[in-house]
Amino acid sequence: MTSSETPTDDDEAALPTAVARDREPDGEPGRVRDPDLRMRLAVIGVAIAAGWAFILWTHNLRFSPPVLFLWLGWFAVVAGVH
Repeated sequence: MTSSETPTDDDEAALPTAVARDREPDGEPGRVRDPDLRMRLAVIGVAIAAGWAFILWTHNLRFSPPVLFLWLGWFAVVAGVH
């Protein structure tokens, strides 16, 4: 038993023009470029750095095991929200 041709069988013809235009030229064939990726990564990096600086500042700039565990916890919170 054979099935009929579906719209997804055609690679480029099934994609809307906006999606086909944003396709990575050298990327994987099913991936679409995210235009806000750099901004999201920058915001995440700034959030992690600011949180780590605040944690270190509240501990009088003394790096100790509690600071390390708070840093790991803050990283987990930011990564979980992302």
